[in-house]
Amino acid sequence: MKRIIALLVLVSSFTISFAQDKKLLSIEDVSVNYSLYARELSQCNFIPGTSDYVYASGNEFLIHNSKAEQTATISLDQINESFGEDEALSRLPYVTWQNKSTFTFQKGQAIYKATISGDAVKAERLFDLKAGAANLEYDVKSKNHSFTVQNDLYVNGNKITEATDNVVYGQTVHRNEFGIYKGTFWSEDFSKLAFYKNDQSPVSDYPMLNITTRVAEPNMIKYPMAGDANEIVKLGVYDVKTGKTVYMNTGDADQYLTNITWGPSGKYIYIGVLNRGQDHLKWQKYNAGTGELVKTLFEEQSESFVEPLNPLYFNPKRPNEFIWKTWRDGYTHLYRYNT
Repeated sequence: MKRIIALLVLVSSFTISFAQDKKLLSIEDVSVNYSLYARELSQCNFIPGTSDYVYASGNEFLIHNSKAEQTATISLDQINESFGEDEALSRLPYVTWQNKSTFTFQKGQAIYKATISGDAVKAERLFDLKAGAANLEYDVKSKNHSFTVQNDLYVNGNKITEATDNVVYGQTVHRNEFGIYKGTFWSEDFSKLAFYKNDQSPVSDYPMLNITTRVAEPNMIKYPMAGDANEIVKLGVYDVKTGKTVYMNTGDADQYLTNITWGPSGKYIYIGVLNRGQDHLKWQKYNAGTGELVKTLFEEQSESFVEPLNPLYFNPKRPNEFIWKTWRDGYTHLYRYNT
């Protein structure tokens, strides 16, 4: 009995001591104490076509082979060997890996390609961007690229549209619903560019409050209220070789054009056309050169709503087959179709 009492006294003493030593977290700890932050690997990605992954640490990229557990490094000094002292980068750029020996990055108003050869890294200028460029997409092999400046769309540095305050090219549409997150779509070989043209003139203005100014100011945006006029969206296809644009004949303006997908050959483009009521979807195949509808592949209807969220995925080994991801039966399933 005495031993039990002694043990209880010891445990109680330890508990009291632990409680006295324990440090309670404060608001300052949570908000500004970096030691409490979750750790992450900066710029962590797999390198296309390999089993290698890479991440940034300090002034180096660390490349790991997931099979052999070998490590290689690319340093900021190696990248800066291609630039003069006045042009040197002060820190690692944000890079996009193309393959094991090539990555691209932006420096100032230009895109560069870096090629790794042994211990050397050679950076060469691919193309220049205009001030205010956004929504950039490009191909290293052909050097074909597109970006937007305000409401206009540029291809290879040349403006291919004539925008207004209410007509916007090459940007997201339909309030980023239905899996839409961008407004330009290059064909697989980067010879043709599909893009959204968004006429917002029928849509009513909606005031948002800008609180970043000393005195708050109203900022008017276009917002299609339920039952009111919607934006008029079209899909154009620009041919880099001919410099001509053809718009797809998608018919009714009061609808949603979603999940834009290029066929492997670049001859056809596929659009999920959803009605304004959002309960009837048609998967349409168009001739990218003429804009004409080739045929309706299939339809989905629902008493409640249809929600297309993913483009088609074409089988690389069977270019006439694709996978469609949908939850039309209440569960997310993959369905295989042919064209």
